[in-house]
Amino acid sequence: MDEDLMEETRDEIFVTLWRKRKLIVWLLVVLLVLALIFFLRLAHKRQEELTQEMEKQNQQMEYQEQLIIALRESSGMNKDNDKSIPVITSDTIKEQLSSIQELVTQEYIYTNSDKGEDSDEWIFGWDRPFSEKSYIVTYDGTIKAGINLSDAVVEVDEESHTITIILPPSKITDNNVPQESVVTHNIKNGLFNDVTYEDLNNLVAQGKIRMEVKAVERGLLTKADEEARTLVKSFLSLIPGIGSGEGEYTLIVQTSS
Repeated sequence: MDEDLMEETRDEIFVTLWRKRKLIVWLLVVLLVLALIFFLRLAHKRQEELTQEMEKQNQQMEYQEQLIIALRESSGMNKDNDKSIPVITSDTIKEQLSSIQELVTQEYIYTNSDKGEDSDEWIFGWDRPFSEKSYIVTYDGTIKAGINLSDAVVEVDEESHTITIILPPSKITDNNVPQESVVTHNIKNGLFNDVTYEDLNNLVAQGKIRMEVKAVERGLLTKADEEARTLVKSFLSLIPGIGSGEGEYTLIVQTSS
């Protein structure tokens, strides 16, 4: 009987160990699958980020080309039409620049999320009990930066045959949040203190200011200055007499500090 009992005990221990090993194997398989899914999602997210960055760069290049074409058509200039080298004055340059006026050179596209919280004020400046309200707003926006070419300074040096254009520093010209992109989440109204459209609009307005600061910190205006110099130089180089050939005017484009 003792031997039978011992044999049954050994069988039970063996079955228990086998079940534990099987459970461990299954746990390892599940962990490996989860790790594989995690890395696949991470790789997919990285691929999406690279694709978006490439699309953004391509859009910026197309935007530059469209600006140059638009500038050329607006002035009606074609450098190949006249092979002679005319005398260029500051008035000539200003006339061409005035045909453009505002030049938008950079866009900063963003998605933002803000949370608003507020309570009604009660006696002695205290918050009225149960009046706390909260809400979350998400929205998309586009910040544009550029320069006003009417503020550009033109200097023509006939002795050195040099034209110097001093552009004003770039500024933010627009920060647009389409109304259809504004979405509210987790709205919690307080007692006699409901969330209003004014609350949402104020929260978006404050968020837009923060996004402008963020865009400037990420170099929006610096890039806009660089792009403005490139575009103005490309545009004015279409004027007959400006170039690197013999007798032609040398063009220098700078941004004022």
